Amino acid sequence: MGVDVYRGKQNFNQLHRANLALLARQYQLADISEDVSLLVANGFLQILFNREVLLVQKAQLEVSKAELNQTQALIEGGLRIPGDAYELEATIATQEQAVVQAENSLRLAKINLAQLLLITDYENFDIEIIDLDVPFSQVMNETPRAIYEKALTFRNDIKLAVTNVEIAETDVKLSKANLQPSISAFYGYSTRLSYADRLAGTGEFSEVPIGFVRSTGEVVNTRVEQREVIGPQAVADQLGQNDGHNFGIALNIPIFNGFLAKNNVKKSKLNLERTKNAMTQQQLDLETNINQAYNDAKGAFIFYEAAKKTTRSREVAYNDAQKRFEAGVLNPFNFSQLKQRYEAAVSDEVRAKYDYIFKLKVLEFFFGAPLTL
Repeated sequence: MGVDVYRGKQNFNQLHRANLALLARQYQLADISEDVSLLVANGFLQILFNREVLLVQKAQLEVSKAELNQTQALIEGGLRIPGDAYELEATIATQEQAVVQAENSLRLAKINLAQLLLITDYENFDIEIIDLDVPFSQVMNETPRAIYEKALTFRNDIKLAVTNVEIAETDVKLSKANLQPSISAFYGYSTRLSYADRLAGTGEFSEVPIGFVRSTGEVVNTRVEQREVIGPQAVADQLGQNDGHNFGIALNIPIFNGFLAKNNVKKSKLNLERTKNAMTQQQLDLETNINQAYNDAKGAFIFYEAAKKTTRSREVAYNDAQKRFEAGVLNPFNFSQLKQRYEAAVSDEVRAKYDYIFKLKVLEFFFGAPLTL
């Protein structure tokens, strides 16, 4: 066995780097989860938006049908000419097309959200219908700089960038350690075990001639113990015999390796600078995204307020035109034009409403607020 006494803290730095790499993967996974949550929220809002558009289109279609019935009744009473119904019939046909388009858009929005949630039963998939009012958020009272400074403290993409810099710094330490001498200690134990059969004395002796006396010719004998074959010695008994021990300390001094170690140090330093630049770019991108999200949310709110005013004005004009049309003062073409403007204003208000809600949620997402609807 061997043990490292000193390797320029390579073992410590390798363990530290492994822990940083694990932490970086956790930040990366959390960042992906947050992005998916934002996509799910957007998909949910798209369904609500298309559902509300569909309801508006259906309501407008019913109003147009009622106006057509009323016009036909006036025609039958001689108060209107048959040509007055043609424009209303064209409007109804256009609105029926709009209803079909709204239904298709709603169906596609549901499919998109179902696919995002890995749900394959598209036909039975639906969401809970909620009455989503335009929220008021305190985040609009914050400055983009304040939102950015807070985002730096909790955003997982920023934490990931910082962790990558720490990993690059650890790589520099690891590469520098290869320039330093290393010391290691070792110890070895050995023994010679045998599993062969042995010869052992039986305790019985016999006379065996070994020569003779030259002068007398007398035979010279010796006593030789008789032997027999027995099994190998027990392993436990052998472990204490003929043991071998070797131990020592080894010093390794790097002298020349084709400048490989020095080049690795330079590469790790360049990688560190590249990682720092990537972190700076990540911070700049975050600041840009926050400023963009703040301006988008503020502009969407202003647009929504303007859309509401436009809708109220178009509604007043439409109600007045409806009264004049029923009184026979306004012709069907002009009435249809005013009605279409009112319907367009209602659609624009719905679109502006959900556009503002989503952009507000994006800004709250940067501020660290829980992503709820």
